[in-house]
Amino acid sequence: MSEILLLQRVITTKKRAIFVLPYVSIVAEKTAYLQNLCKGTNVSVKGFHSGSSDSFKERFDVAVCTIEKANGLVNRLVEDGTLGESLCTYVVDEIHLVGDGSRGYLVEVSLSKVLHLTKDVQVVGMSATLPNVDDLARWLRGALYSTNYRPVPLREFVLVSGKLLNPDGTVDRELSCGDVSESARAADKTGLIEAANEVTREGHSVLVFCSSKVKCEKVAELLANWLPPVPTKDAQVAGRKSIVDQMKQQVSGFDPTLVKTVPHGVAFHHWAHYTRAGSCGERVPGGSHCGNLCNIYFGSGG
Repeated sequence: MSEILLLQRVITTKKRAIFVLPYVSIVAEKTAYLQNLCKGTNVSVKGFHSGSSDSFKERFDVAVCTIEKANGLVNRLVEDGTLGESLCTYVVDEIHLVGDGSRGYLVEVSLSKVLHLTKDVQVVGMSATLPNVDDLARWLRGALYSTNYRPVPLREFVLVSGKLLNPDGTVDRELSCGDVSESARAADKTGLIEAANEVTREGHSVLVFCSSKVKCEKVAELLANWLPPVPTKDAQVAGRKSIVDQMKQQVSGFDPTLVKTVPHGVAFHHWAHYTRAGSCGERVPGGSHCGNLCNIYFGSGG
């Protein structure tokens, strides 16, 4: 919905828009998505983060930025005296980060500049975890839209030693070992392999979020080495091989760990992945050829 609002305003007002996201990997993903969406139009989409080569001086209609880069871009427009006349929409995803102890002040000051130095800029804030939405809506002088609809039901558990615990600490059930080998269970004391196997053997995909780039790659290797294989169509096998071949041909070099894990249906995804693995590597997490992928994610700001 935010993309529709943003592009509608850009096209009708002939002004610029800024889309703020918290992590480099998500900025790179959103930039690629919007660039593909705007193919065949005159709308220019640029991504700004710590690893990007794009400059604020370049022409753009939509700037997809990390929190830090968005604040820098707003400052640049303020210094040029063009903030009010050149900006039409300012979108902030995960706006609850305004309360973050390390980066929240940047969200607050950039929003304050937009609110107080412009008249007609549309500000859109989005969050799924904000407790005081009414207060924030008043601060932004905006209308509040709230919904509890989820396309996929969400249930929360804590995985401890192969057991799924409810948030209150009671045991919901034990994981099914299924066809997970004794060697695999010995290699993973957390139960992650068994948890992932419960999902992939039913033909679904798994997302695993990690606390660091190194952990991302280690978990990817663990699952690639020990997760029981699922039936794979010939087209998926060929597609994975094609992705690996394309990565090996990248001028910027390829990620040796990703080359090992993709044939097993496992990919990892962090900001360094974009600058190192190149465009075909960027397509791996959402690649239609990869089948029942286990995607391991880590996000970094900047």
